[in-house]
Amino acid sequence: MDALDSLTSDVNEVGRGLEPAKKEAARNEAVTIGKVFDSITKLNDFIKKHGTNRHVVGDLLTVADFLLAVLVSFIVSGWFDGVPTTAFTPFSEICAVRKTVGALETTKKYYAGLSEADKVKYSKLLLAMDQDFE
Repeated sequence: MDALDSLTSDVNEVGRGLEPAKKEAARNEAVTIGKVFDSITKLNDFIKKHGTNRHVVGDLLTVADFLLAVLVSFIVSGWFDGVPTTAFTPFSEICAVRKTVGALETTKKYYAGLSEADKVKYSKLLLAMDQDFE
């Protein structure tokens, strides 16, 4: 779970202090071919080795599954300039865990129950989640 927490920090650090266009380019590179991409690859490999049945570890739902779904969705939500919403698409194990969490009735009810104002406020996050929750 520490790897998940450090992923958001790593993305945030990329391009810090740069002008917006350079920051966006640096972050895009980091998540598509750079240091952050390498970390995502290691995370995906970890899940492949230690998780089964579309879970981060083991074959039952754990807090790690929820943490992954939330943090990955946050990273591609638009909060971090330059990170494309498709940054995790090449990583089948990560996407599978997100789909597992997204398929839960409680998850569906939560997002369906958001007010229209919150849906607008969180539209990029919801779009990022929908990509893997279909």
